Amino acid sequence: MIRCSAAASPTGYHPVSAMLPPVAPPSDDDGFQSSPSPDETDGDLPPPITLIDVPENVAELCGSCVQYVWRSLRVPLDFTPDTLSLVDHYISGVRAELSEKPELGPLVARVVGAYFGEVVRKTYFGIWRAQQRNVHDWQVGLRTVFLWFNPIGVAYDALFNTTEHDGPRSHLRVAAEDRDALDLRLSQAPPVPDSEFYLLTTRLEALEIAVETLRLRMSAQGYQDVEFGEADYAAEFGLGVN
Repeated sequence: MIRCSAAASPTGYHPVSAMLPPVAPPSDDDGFQSSPSPDETDGDLPPPITLIDVPENVAELCGSCVQYVWRSLRVPLDFTPDTLSLVDHYISGVRAELSEKPELGPLVARVVGAYFGEVVRKTYFGIWRAQQRNVHDWQVGLRTVFLWFNPIGVAYDALFNTTEHDGPRSHLRVAAEDRDALDLRLSQAPPVPDSEFYLLTTRLEALEIAVETLRLRMSAQGYQDVEFGEADYAAEFGLGVN
């Protein structure tokens, strides 16, 4: 049974814009406060970007991602899907340093995951659930279909090139009645080389397939105009909406 509600502004979102990038990444629960970016005296930064209705903690992490990629590759990120290939390239460079600097892993996964989640949110008109301090509880949910996932988990997968890590799980989550249909459709997608399986760009392609599949199912059932909101996702997690 498809659930729907009027769109609501999620708790913890700010009606004003968040200007990016910030000066430094926030500290996190694991106590990693060091920055993997090059020397902070390294001159100019890309022009600031305005994010609307984004939780402050997510906006700060996104700003750090913009900084890190700029200082590493000298290219700006503008939160469009095309820039995910640049972030994939940045991740490959960080991955090469993890054996000597393992403390970079959780921090980079957080900033990259926030950026990936915001790209998805902007592209698919989604909502953040990121008020909790523990990133294992963070989610991005979509409004046009009932689908949610943890973008920090996606970034952990990409950084470590495996799902065997200490980060959140990254799988796409949908209503029970849609699970089999989605699994079948994803199994029919062309095979992806192991070296590309965990790329952010590959994950976005899988998400595109999932959205298309769920939209077709909704249209066939006459629910093509349904929009999911904060209350729907709060109900899924057994949480209230302020």
